Amino acid sequence: MATERDRMRKDMAARASDAGPLTRRLHALAVFLPHFERPDFALGEWVRQEGKPDWYRLSRIGRDFLEYCYDNGWIQGFDWAQWGRAPEGRRLTTDREALAGASPMELSRLLTSLVRQDRLAEGALDGAYGSGLLTAIVRRAAALAAAPPAESAETDWITWWGMSHQEQREKDAAFKQE
Repeated sequence: MATERDRMRKDMAARASDAGPLTRRLHALAVFLPHFERPDFALGEWVRQEGKPDWYRLSRIGRDFLEYCYDNGWIQGFDWAQWGRAPEGRRLTTDREALAGASPMELSRLLTSLVRQDRLAEGALDGAYGSGLLTAIVRRAAALAAAPPAESAETDWITWWGMSHQEQREKDAAFKQE
């Protein structure tokens, strides 16, 4: 019996079978749109145990979303905290109209910022989902997947996976100089 997770992976694979790297990345996010738009969907829940600190547990779909973000290169190495405070980061976080026109690279930077924030402040992803920000990101990815931009340096960005620590530091330093 196929699980929802199996159906999502099959859907992503079917849509991306002849697609380029960017289209595969976009479909990896777009498969979550039907879930994120369901009124009864929960990204996760707070777990409270007597005598222990509260902690946030992602749902199965929430964990899959996070895994797909990492596995498909959406989480990047750059100074995400600085970017989030800069005008571009603040604009994409607060202006849904701007987010509706975001480039794939902007989506990657925004997702990286949100995921990294969640590592420092547990439940930050839940806040981003509750505000509609994560759904808007996935909706934009679905729109881009329907009419993907041409592959270019802007759409085929470098991921940290497989890089040495020194290479990561050099890429991060280059970003800071932009």
